[in-house]
Amino acid sequence: MNRYFYYSFIMVAMLNLMLYVPSVLLEERMTGAVSSLLVAIGLGTLTAYAVTSAMARYPGLGVPEILRLYLPEWIVKTLLSLFAFVFFFASSFALVGYTLLLNRVLTPDLPAWNLLLVLGLICIYGSTRSSMTLLFLLEMTMVLTIPVILFILFKGIRSPDVAWNAIYTIAQYVTVRPTLTSVAAGTFIFTGYINLAIFNRLNPPNFRLKGRWLIPLLGSGILLTTFFLPIGYHGTMAVDRYMYVWTQTADSMTMSFGFIERVLFLFLLVYLALTLLYTSIGWHQAIEFIHSLRKDRKFEVDSTETPASSWWISSIFFALSVASMFFLDEKLTLAVAEIWLTFRMFIEQGAAALLFLLSFKRPPDAAKEAAHDSA
Repeated sequence: MNRYFYYSFIMVAMLNLMLYVPSVLLEERMTGAVSSLLVAIGLGTLTAYAVTSAMARYPGLGVPEILRLYLPEWIVKTLLSLFAFVFFFASSFALVGYTLLLNRVLTPDLPAWNLLLVLGLICIYGSTRSSMTLLFLLEMTMVLTIPVILFILFKGIRSPDVAWNAIYTIAQYVTVRPTLTSVAAGTFIFTGYINLAIFNRLNPPNFRLKGRWLIPLLGSGILLTTFFLPIGYHGTMAVDRYMYVWTQTADSMTMSFGFIERVLFLFLLVYLALTLLYTSIGWHQAIEFIHSLRKDRKFEVDSTETPASSWWISSIFFALSVASMFFLDEKLTLAVAEIWLTFRMFIEQGAAALLFLLSFKRPPDAAKEAAHDSA
């Protein structure tokens, strides 16, 4: 099960290229973003270690079951409702953001909501699958997309068009004190651990996550590349003129040999797969949190039949996403993204601290017995 955790971690980390994390960081590239990257690496790594250590004490249990071991029911239901909203909003925001991007780049003559209808229906079907099925889908998608992503990053770094002096110039602003917005954007890279909230139910007894040294290594590598590579391509001043800066960066790369000349098409294809997967997993976990509001509900990690309530909840998520499309544009979406990234960071830090503290209140053996009774 170790590989599924790292698949999830890489999926969320790489998704930031398509979302608004680069734009938020590059907007403050001379006013604290560089030092914020260092703070985000330390804070993100610490939070990931705390969450994985806490969840390792409860193999076979998700966050709803863990909370019910210690907290009153009214607090549990409040927290579960909050977590359901966070997962729904994060995944829906990614879906709407990618739809706006795809509409701007590939289908400018069509209404954006037409494209959202197609993508949303796919996410409805994906989110209503079982947790086990989604993990298998996660593995297949990441095995196919990781080589392409590594190829794009390698080609970008090795390109002679990269102005390393521009990167060095911005790196010298490391002495400027960090800002809350940039730290919040940088920690998004490390938030793949949050998928343990539900998928920890699939971990077998005595499960221990191995290779956690990869968390800061992968996270810092992706974060630094996310921030500095567009600067190398577009310069220190022009880099913040693009709302979808990584789309323009990918479009600046070409392949001399191959049937696809522009790297942009590979970039959009890969991020189509990642967005659909991320949204399906996010909606699925939001559905599970809503189902867990019922104390007597028994969870199933590989159910053969999809409950009718899952279809209804997923359809409501889809309807809300379509409705938001009529109120959002690129500028408003970027403003919402800055607020959302900060709000998300505080929620995740609070949830991580709570789980870490609760993990010391009961011996692991007692938790294992509870997991066996819940299965």
